[in-house]
Amino acid sequence: MNNKIHFSEYTEKYTSGLPIGNGTLAAMVLGTPEKTRIALNHEALWRTHDKDREVPMRAERLGVIRSLLDNEEYENATLAAHDAYSRYSEGSFRRIMPYVPAGDMYISLDTGDVWDYHRSLCLNTGEVMISFECEKCGHVEISSFISLTKQLGFIKIITEKESEPFVELSRTEDENCIYNIESSEQRTQLSGTIDGDLFFLVAANHKAVNEKEALITFGIDAGFDKKKLFVSEEIPNYDISFEEHRKEFKHRLGESEIILDLPENEDTTDKRIVALAKGNDSSLPILFFNFAKYLMVAGSGKYPQNLQGKWNEEIIPPWSCDYHLDINLQMNYWFTDALGMDYANEAFFSFCESLIPKGRERATNLYGCRGICFNHAIDLYGAMFHDAYGWGSWLGAAPWLAQHFYRHYLYTADIDFLRDRAYPFMCECLDFYEDFAFKKNGKLCISPSTSPENRFVGAGDLPISICENSAMDISLFRELLIYAIDAAKALEIDASRWQNLLSLTPELKIGSDGRLLEWDKEYKEAEPEHRHLSHLVGLYPGWLIEKGSELAEACRKSLDFRLSFGGGQTGWSRAWVACLYARMGRGNDLWESIKNLITEQCSPSLLDFHPPTGIYKEKIFQIDGNFGGAAAIVEAFVSVRFDEITLLGACPDIWKNGSIKHFKLPYNTDISFDFTDGKVTRIELESAITHDIKLMYPNGSMTVSLEKDKKYVLSDF
Repeated sequence: MNNKIHFSEYTEKYTSGLPIGNGTLAAMVLGTPEKTRIALNHEALWRTHDKDREVPMRAERLGVIRSLLDNEEYENATLAAHDAYSRYSEGSFRRIMPYVPAGDMYISLDTGDVWDYHRSLCLNTGEVMISFECEKCGHVEISSFISLTKQLGFIKIITEKESEPFVELSRTEDENCIYNIESSEQRTQLSGTIDGDLFFLVAANHKAVNEKEALITFGIDAGFDKKKLFVSEEIPNYDISFEEHRKEFKHRLGESEIILDLPENEDTTDKRIVALAKGNDSSLPILFFNFAKYLMVAGSGKYPQNLQGKWNEEIIPPWSCDYHLDINLQMNYWFTDALGMDYANEAFFSFCESLIPKGRERATNLYGCRGICFNHAIDLYGAMFHDAYGWGSWLGAAPWLAQHFYRHYLYTADIDFLRDRAYPFMCECLDFYEDFAFKKNGKLCISPSTSPENRFVGAGDLPISICENSAMDISLFRELLIYAIDAAKALEIDASRWQNLLSLTPELKIGSDGRLLEWDKEYKEAEPEHRHLSHLVGLYPGWLIEKGSELAEACRKSLDFRLSFGGGQTGWSRAWVACLYARMGRGNDLWESIKNLITEQCSPSLLDFHPPTGIYKEKIFQIDGNFGGAAAIVEAFVSVRFDEITLLGACPDIWKNGSIKHFKLPYNTDISFDFTDGKVTRIELESAITHDIKLMYPNGSMTVSLEKDKKYVLSDF
């Protein structure tokens, strides 16, 4: 049962709830039989009090920082960079604007004693079903979903005996929000204002179909013009609305599928997690994979998925529930092209493009450069002056985001997208580097440079260390140049500008112990167990480092060293470890990491966790580990590096028999294949354009010439 998350007990714990959504609206379903809680979110509900903050003029400080680094005064350089690029130096610290909840809807029933309780989430449809037997209502069924075709959520309550559900709305007290609740016979609504200028409306419409059935619809709207807020008073037919929604949900999920020749476990999800921990349920990761696909559909709206997707119950959420650009946002979208989930990519690309004006302001005011430079973390409004010390010195966010633009072109072969969106974004990034990087010892130097979010001994106690030419910055710069050269050639534009820059970029270095140098020299790590693996970005998600090369071996030693000290201790970090194992072809190590991710770093409902930190005393939900773990599973079966495709390159021994259905390859190519005993036995290919494709797999390799819209079946292995 790898398309359903289900339990035989109720929960009042948010992270054990069941998420539903349509990208704009989101809700977590939890609560008791007597009082079902629907925790509500709207993707545009972010605090606003400091959304228009400006970037100060500090470009003159760059020379001082570079001089300190040139003299190897790393602590003073780090402090100077902190003072230049952090808002702490202003004396009026404010964090990035947080993403906040809309409120809660509660549905109360007079149940008496309760038994035989069940709750489930269908990953194929996005419908939550709750059922139980109770003393006063008999058999009860509560079904709910949020429609992809209407901006409404739906709830249907059916009881065996006469009942009268009671609907109420509430919101956690919040000094920054003023709200009012009004109720009538068929509608309850909560209207509020956040920070005095962002208005929102939550409304629930309810009616009794008869004495044993009740229907509820709910909606949320948010914006800066109170007069334009609208939530329909409709209560459409549940079943008809669900069928419309189901068809659209199926379309957005796509046809990609992993089928393993393993027994399906029908136990509840919490019991399956325990079984996997004991080594017994090796198909549970496929449920985890399907859940990630589900979350991508349910969380894809106008804006990209933030640190918690679109699901947050906290007025003061961890890390403001923002967009972290030093891996977390990127990780959310690592698998979308490989699974053909193009609709989800649009929110990502539009958001990145919306940041360009403020990224230009940051590049000009802080560094005196053309082009764009993004913060390591931002909110919905994209303000570009950093809100936390240390990390503001990192420069690599924009080129990392640019990888997604280029790869989307490569997967889709959409030349219009390349010309109108991908190449212009890449050029904005490279304009910055062309101005920022300077020649030193015959090569370009990136200074200051960091390796987020790590530090080395001798650079003080700030959470990052400043150096020249960190491995991450070099990797992102070199790879972007390679992409720009290829893009320019495809667009028949002169690529010599980028080729010249590429010839001047420094190479990655290997230390005396065989590890890839994280910084420009062999500094001692202050935290050898650090959760970030920034220096390995060229291996994964990058395509910079070739498998079997000397650099690949240096990456292997670096990863093993980091893990020997206890690295990979957060959900997203463990997911990244699994992706790196996949790129290295270490399938059984990948299996152990996926197993660790699910059994030790996920909630009972498979939501990814970050360990407690700061004021947060319990494990913290972060959605990136869900998406990153799914990306690792994709990589185990189908790995892409430019036009070279590896099948089963990191398939664990425990998954040696099965089928892959409708994964995507570059040049708008669809692939399905079967495998037995870890060897490919049959391949189906179909491409929207004519091109050659190179396939490598455990039992051989081949180059196939594909003609447009022609289906190929290969079975002679």
